[in-house]
Amino acid sequence: METLIGRTLQFQSFHSSVDAIFWHQLSNHKVEQQKLDASPVAIHGRFNAYSRSAISIVFGKASENSTIKECIAEGTLINANTQQEFVEADVKKLRESMGKKLLESIEMDTVAEKPNELIQFLLFSYADIKSYRYHYWCLFPSLKNTPFWIVKSSHPAESVIPSNVVLPKILDFLKTSDYTQRPFFIVTKDLKAQWVVLPLKELPRCISDKLDFFIFAEDSFQLQEYPSWPTRNLLAYLSIKHHLEKTKIIIFRDGITSNNLSRSVFLDLVSRKSQDSSKQLSTVGWERNGMGQLGPKVVNLSSLIDPVLLSESASMLNLSLMRWRLVPQLDLGIIQSTKCLLLGAGTLGCGVARNLVSWGVRHITFVDYSNVAYSNPVRQSLFTFEDCKKKQPKAQCAASRLKEIYPKMFTEGHSISIPMLGHPIYESDIEKTKRDYQKLETLFSSHDAIFLLTDTRESRWLPTVMATSMNKILINSALGFDSWVVMRHGSLSQGENRLGCYFCNDVFAPSNSVVDRTLDQTCTVTRAGCTNIATAIAVELFVSLLQHPNGVAAPVSNTETTVLGELPHQIRGFLHDFSLLKISGKAYQQCSACSEYVISEWEKRKWDFVLQAINDCNYIEELCGLRLVQQLGESAGIMEEWDSDNESLVT
Repeated sequence: METLIGRTLQFQSFHSSVDAIFWHQLSNHKVEQQKLDASPVAIHGRFNAYSRSAISIVFGKASENSTIKECIAEGTLINANTQQEFVEADVKKLRESMGKKLLESIEMDTVAEKPNELIQFLLFSYADIKSYRYHYWCLFPSLKNTPFWIVKSSHPAESVIPSNVVLPKILDFLKTSDYTQRPFFIVTKDLKAQWVVLPLKELPRCISDKLDFFIFAEDSFQLQEYPSWPTRNLLAYLSIKHHLEKTKIIIFRDGITSNNLSRSVFLDLVSRKSQDSSKQLSTVGWERNGMGQLGPKVVNLSSLIDPVLLSESASMLNLSLMRWRLVPQLDLGIIQSTKCLLLGAGTLGCGVARNLVSWGVRHITFVDYSNVAYSNPVRQSLFTFEDCKKKQPKAQCAASRLKEIYPKMFTEGHSISIPMLGHPIYESDIEKTKRDYQKLETLFSSHDAIFLLTDTRESRWLPTVMATSMNKILINSALGFDSWVVMRHGSLSQGENRLGCYFCNDVFAPSNSVVDRTLDQTCTVTRAGCTNIATAIAVELFVSLLQHPNGVAAPVSNTETTVLGELPHQIRGFLHDFSLLKISGKAYQQCSACSEYVISEWEKRKWDFVLQAINDCNYIEELCGLRLVQQLGESAGIMEEWDSDNESLVT
């Protein structure tokens, strides 16, 4: 019984690998660095003539070093940005455009040099990356209204060609030819009656010499009854370019390791003019969906993807969209790679940590010496009532909670105390305090940015000394009842223009601020909104600083900004009148924390310096020159009082 080729032809789909395409779009960092657009993207499909499960689709053009196991079809991906754009697309125009491209390849006979131009394809898609639902429609263009072909006879390939002789020659041909020579090639006998394998470009010579030749077509879809899409386009090429009315084709379905052609099929074909042959050539090839209708397919990957991977991609979605649409120059990589050390895991520490995670920071370390108290969870977002009952250490508990929020976080907590001015170290505590200090110094060395978020002024002194010496980014945030301050510390590399630190406005070294204070003075009593505002602005200042080419040494300027806007020195806010002030100040030469006198002495003596500074209440003020400043101030005050008294006597 004769079988009609071209009316009941099956089209090959690469739908089994479409999920890989869109997952690649979602997770590949290169895509994150591009603006969203609908420009065509080069892709290529790979398939084995003997294994449908080996189908795959890859971004970019195929490599010339592709293995002989693969047939490669070059294609185009067009990804719509919106669902409406996908639904309202002119699919007829896309189809005819691909058909025109195919016809040009046939008429100009570029197929002779690159036979794989007969198997071009288009993938039209829309990726809903929030729900992981991917809409796609595959077009495998073939020409309509060409002469159709009838199968006069069909036999196993082994019955018409010697497998043991031809197969080795086919493998040698495939090894020495690049991927463009597949999936079509010629097997014939030469003038010496020897079997030879020739590229498709030798077809005119075979026709003119009247050789008995077979055209091998590697099959992409293994339905026993029908040849597939590559074979259909081959027949169109034979009709349009070479005007053949009969041909012999072997549908090649055996693997390269086979010893025979047991799965391959021989077809003896003759052409007949189509009833529609007077009409202009048109194109078919849009694939049918699961309901047998011409329309796109949908694949839902949410249940198949590892939840951790889902979390990883979804957590960066807002940042990626920000970069794609609003701030193309935004450097997300430097934010993700910056290691942040948070000194304090309380109200400020929890707020800063949550905002850092939102910005894509993936390495956060907490330092805190206290446990979670019953008053904490309502104000500190990383703790719960259960943490209070178990008296969990704040640092470790906060780190654990971040891992629950985002499993791929690298985070840890350390319960260590920070040596403080005004808090003498007793002999029995020296060794323990020294170990805490050494651990703190190690943490400073291994992190890029430090956040000062402790609840006393004096606990910020040593971190300021160490961070200034190590040239680390240092962000300071402190709260009042209805006010707050956020500031960045300067860098020694700024020279005379170095920005001041948290202690640069003081004429006294920090001392014990909690001694003899009532409960309302020792607890952080502040309006609820202050914390959220202060922590958010602290992180925004940090992220903006990362975007500046000078980093920690970035100056304050009304004209020099980052991609995110201005970069102030310090911001002070007041809730009583909802005002905001941006203040800038230079470093103070006699500062008790960042002056060169203090930094130099710490660099030389390290722990011995810290121990002396804490146990000797006058040492720091004498070292940095504040004691002399105080004496001069006192002298000026006495002289002013004396002058006032004299004036009263004269009067």
